Amino acid sequence: MKLVDYLLSEDYKLINSLNHFLSKVIEKINSTFVFKSNEINSKSMTLNSAKYYDIIIENLTVLREEIRSKSKIGLLDINKHCEDFVKEILNKVYGYELINLNRETINFPGLDIGDINTGIAFQISSTKTSVKIDNTLEMCLNKKHFDKFPKISIFILTSKQKSYSIKTVTAPHFHFTEKNIIDFDDIYQDILQLDIDKKKDLSEYIERELPYRTVKSIEKKDVFAEYLTRIEGLQTGGNSFCYLMLYHFDLDRNIAQNFCIIKTGEFPLYDVRYRILDMDAHVDILRKTHGELNAPAEFTIVKWGLPEKVYYRIFFSARNGQWNQDLILIKSVKSKCWLAATKVRDKSGANIAHQHIDIGFEVEFGSPNWRQ
Repeated sequence: MKLVDYLLSEDYKLINSLNHFLSKVIEKINSTFVFKSNEINSKSMTLNSAKYYDIIIENLTVLREEIRSKSKIGLLDINKHCEDFVKEILNKVYGYELINLNRETINFPGLDIGDINTGIAFQISSTKTSVKIDNTLEMCLNKKHFDKFPKISIFILTSKQKSYSIKTVTAPHFHFTEKNIIDFDDIYQDILQLDIDKKKDLSEYIERELPYRTVKSIEKKDVFAEYLTRIEGLQTGGNSFCYLMLYHFDLDRNIAQNFCIIKTGEFPLYDVRYRILDMDAHVDILRKTHGELNAPAEFTIVKWGLPEKVYYRIFFSARNGQWNQDLILIKSVKSKCWLAATKVRDKSGANIAHQHIDIGFEVEFGSPNWRQ
């Protein structure tokens, strides 16, 4: 399947949006243009040549950001579809005759594309760590790929690290240094030096393969925006939030025995932290780093001491922002529990995201006296 077909496939669209990154990475695109524009000699580039170069940079920047975002949540299918895409770019820029080695042998171990005539081969990966590099080199040594490809490099689809600590010794079989680890940034200067016809050919190929520009004009852009919101939610938590409640009371011992954190929303929450403040005593009761929250609710057995009446304010923070909750608990002998009233303010602090008042609370104690 071609990269463009994959990017526009129905399976892909269920979890991704194609226009998201044009808006989300605009600063990155602009900064890339600023950086690259310093390399451009305006006297040596025609307007058309500069236009083709800009198209190339813009589309590749968006693709890299999309790969980076999906790699964080384990969506790696796009890597496989990028093999032929990168192969064609390298062939057009450097005149190689690279072929997809996985067509010859399914999951060709350690390498993805290679040029039999020149002995050049690449692994294509979005994983940029030193461990990944070492694993690849060890695989190439074990499989003796150097007999057919004495010039082995690794192409990072996102951005390579600033430095590497490579432990694998490849000599005397083949020469490998950090210079053999490349990404798109390394070929931008070489693309800049292409004549206008080759720039045009490359820009047209990239536009055919990457649908980012055409997405802006399709009628179903609202659908794409919806998918985009979903992928962002999977990464950050989106509009999900959580709140705390206490249950299973023992009136004789004045304790709650279940401490519950409840998640609202379809996305997981990441890096959850909270602080519980007793508003009457002006004392922090608990500070905790909870971490990731996937389940709708998580219960902990506790012995949580309670006075006759208490007003808690709970401050939450997570990857998707900050919010707070007010929780009022009043002991009710009639109901044989502490009746609760709670409300959660959204991340702006201006709106109520959730509110609950136990049945019988207002009958016995009146309306909750919410504090500022």
